[in-house]
Amino acid sequence: MTDVKDIKEILTRENLYDLVWSTPISKLSKEYPVADSRLRTICKDLNIPLPDIGYRQKILHGKEVFKPPLPKLISSDPKKELLLLREITEPKAPELSALGALNKEIAEDSAVSLVVPDKLARPDKLILAAKEALEQRRRNEYYRPHELLRSPAGYVDIRVTPANAARALRFMDTLIKALRARGHDIRVEEGTYAVILEQKIKIIFREKTKRGTVTDGGWTRTDFLPTGVLAFQIDHYDKREWADGTIPLESYLAGIIAKLELIGKYWYDVRLQNEKDELLRKERENAALKIRQRKEKEESDFKKVLQESARWHEVNQLRAYINHMEKQLMANNFVSEQDAAYFSWAREKADHHDPSIARKDT
Repeated sequence: MTDVKDIKEILTRENLYDLVWSTPISKLSKEYPVADSRLRTICKDLNIPLPDIGYRQKILHGKEVFKPPLPKLISSDPKKELLLLREITEPKAPELSALGALNKEIAEDSAVSLVVPDKLARPDKLILAAKEALEQRRRNEYYRPHELLRSPAGYVDIRVTPANAARALRFMDTLIKALRARGHDIRVEEGTYAVILEQKIKIIFREKTKRGTVTDGGWTRTDFLPTGVLAFQIDHYDKREWADGTIPLESYLAGIIAKLELIGKYWYDVRLQNEKDELLRKERENAALKIRQRKEKEESDFKKVLQESARWHEVNQLRAYINHMEKQLMANNFVSEQDAAYFSWAREKADHHDPSIARKDT
């Protein structure tokens, strides 16, 4: 009997034939990185016969069984045969998702520092301003220890207790510097935004809270109390949050930046597609307008031709009438100067209304 262990490094068609007749395919699929259905397909492609369903039961009960010899391959392709056999013995490297691949790229980017320092060193100006604003809030006479410090509007959005303020500032400082190293930016307006490919993505750094009771001035009330657990939130269409747990929040920096970049790229592509669609819509509208204008002009020109044709017939009829009347008078030798002037005037009018002459009226 062929041992699986003996042929894991090199597998031939003959070896595979021995294997499928000595070991159930369901067991082989556990020994090798290939599903049993795929293993059956490979055997079919390699013209390797497989045992019938009751083959092994017959062996167990000492019954006679038939094992057909290994037939030759018809029109064998050595390269294809080798690839099929390698598929059985060589496990495929798992394909990374787009997020996983980008996460790996960022983690290996030498231009990006993802290590959050123990102390704030040469902070970004946005972080320096946020630090001063949080300290001012902490010194405020209305601040209560159980409440979160929240940076005011116009500053990096941080919502933490004083005990976690330094860590929050260090985290956000590292994130901002990493984003800028990746060619992105941070913008502070009515909120805080990571700007990826001109797409604004709202972000928040906060300390998580839970409902609890607070005694304040002899009164007990229910409120949301800080938990000490820090979290980073993407407050966008595609909401996402990372928080302290068995792994500290700082360990997620590469994944956070990767997610921000994917969101920015997605909406950037959406915007480009919308712009292309809008441009195409305008081009279609302009093309339709030109067709409509051309048709309207053709209709207008045709109407003009019809009108001119009608005028031409009317003018010719008028000339025929003038000539007839003049001949009648001449036949009676009764053409006065007034009549001659009238006929001359009538002919000038006819010429003026004749579209083939378009003589100016006097």
